[in-house]
Amino acid sequence: MNLEYFKKISTGLIPVGCKDQDTQKEIESRGARLDSTDEDYLWYRKARMLMSTDSEIGTILSELDNCSLECDGLTRVISLILSRAGIAHDVLAGKVQMDGSSRIVQPHLWIILSDNTMIDFRIRMWMGDQVEVPHGHFDPELFQHIHYHGAAIEDWEKENSYALILATINQIDVTSFEKKLLHLPTEKTN
Repeated sequence: MNLEYFKKISTGLIPVGCKDQDTQKEIESRGARLDSTDEDYLWYRKARMLMSTDSEIGTILSELDNCSLECDGLTRVISLILSRAGIAHDVLAGKVQMDGSSRIVQPHLWIILSDNTMIDFRIRMWMGDQVEVPHGHFDPELFQHIHYHGAAIEDWEKENSYALILATINQIDVTSFEKKLLHLPTEKTN
């Protein structure tokens, strides 16, 4: 084994032999994504390393994770914060299902940003607190075994008093979160 092999291991990449198709399928089913290849290995990156804390918006919003709101309430509050920060997004309602499971989480609400990443801090509440289930701000392409089916809520009031009431009851300082998000390089709403 050469120095390049150990460099990749030290960055968290997982080597899988090029001809080992069973392991390739297994690791992909657990949310890992192909990062690179060489003549001997396919190098995968674990989904765990690509979760909410790996993005600035995810890190900021993760402070909301401990509040006592479920998906509808937390989605309302996050949408309010994003709206006030001028961050383009849609709120979706629908259902979520994981490959190999008969469990369907419905109804469920989540947010999609303009770059097609998602924000969902509550799906683990229903699917279990495991690395295979996304959490926070994430790229859904890294979780292809989790299927979100829904539609944007067309008449969603992004600046609504109900969200502000929920935030106040849960001692969430909306203005503080807005200020933290204002500097982020994201597509802004008009």
